[in-house]
Amino acid sequence: MGWDHFLVRSKKKVAGENALIMFTYNFKRLLNLIGIALFRKLMIAIKNGDIESIRDEIALYIGMSPIN
Repeated sequence: MGWDHFLVRSKKKVAGENALIMFTYNFKRLLNLIGIALFRKLMIAIKNGDIESIRDEIALYIGMSPIN
């Protein structure tokens, strides 16, 4: 992702910056796996509290068997 040093000092601040970097990395991986359109459907399902309705579609999209 192009970073080679931390911009802050102290263990606590570096840990926070590292957490943001790892979150960004994982979020980019998620978007690459499921795509923007399916991510939008996922966010709507989470907002409506109906995650079960989207689980199988995500599993099919990324080439896995349906989640039980």
